[in-house]
Amino acid sequence: MLAILALALSGLALSLYALRVARGKRVRRACDLDEHVSCTRAFTSPASRTLGIHNAWYGIVFYALAAALSLTPLVGVLATLCALAACASLRLAYVSYVRMRNFCLVCTATYLVNIALLVMSVHAM
Repeated sequence: MLAILALALSGLALSLYALRVARGKRVRRACDLDEHVSCTRAFTSPASRTLGIHNAWYGIVFYALAAALSLTPLVGVLATLCALAACASLRLAYVSYVRMRNFCLVCTATYLVNIALLVMSVHAM
């Protein structure tokens, strides 16, 4: 379960970075390479919000909860949450890669973290 905790904390860090970029904070945006490889474009697009809340906030809550659940025997609950996060990642990846024609390095990293969390939480059951 230590690996799940490490992944959840990595996802939390990525979500906090995404929120800083979205808020226009002065951060070094190494993830902005050109107009089609840009995390800023992804984090400031209309698709970056669900029900009026920036998706980074959902990530912060999810990864904090996943980290907490990784320290408990509630692996089934964690696996269910990870499955929902993986589905959300598929939707967001489609929007970013297909509809926006944008590759977001930070987004892709969170998608990979979500897939790894799903695999590891299911394996831990």
